[in-house]
Amino acid sequence: MALTVEKLKEALPGVLIAPPGLRWQGGDRTFFHYPPLETDWGEIRLMVNLFDGGRFLQFRSIDLFTLSENQRVRERQIEIILSHNYWKKTVQFGFDPEDGETCLYVDIPVLDATSVSRPLMERVLASIRVSGGDLLRELKTTAEEAPPPVAVPQGAVEESRWVKLLRRSLRVFFGRYVEP
Repeated sequence: MALTVEKLKEALPGVLIAPPGLRWQGGDRTFFHYPPLETDWGEIRLMVNLFDGGRFLQFRSIDLFTLSENQRVRERQIEIILSHNYWKKTVQFGFDPEDGETCLYVDIPVLDATSVSRPLMERVLASIRVSGGDLLRELKTTAEEAPPPVAVPQGAVEESRWVKLLRRSLRVFFGRYVEP
């Protein structure tokens, strides 16, 4: 027996809101906005999706965090996301490599509509709040503590080209005695 919107509304503590400006039914999925979950490091806005005729439920964040433009900070933030994916089992995290948008999601396959109860939904929401808050804390402190990007002096770029050219020519003449 598939999960219906009415059963989902009974199980979720809170009010499901129809997404503004979007169609209520999108193909074989029904989606709602859920009231934001407050953490110490920001709020987590959620979208609740009911897929595949009520046999798959997903909680997904909207605009959770955007990765830094600084490449070193961004790499560290990606490492943090991957480590959270390893350590957290209920909530999973992802990011879009093109624009750096980070999201969290919880996927719940629904075998029986009675298996989705209010205590289960409360535990899922608590897990999203705690795990999402932990991730936001680490991502934001990494971005705040990072040193600003260092501007490369104009002459340094040209000097490095000359050094490369000189090393190549020396390597041709002296072979293994010149370090790469």
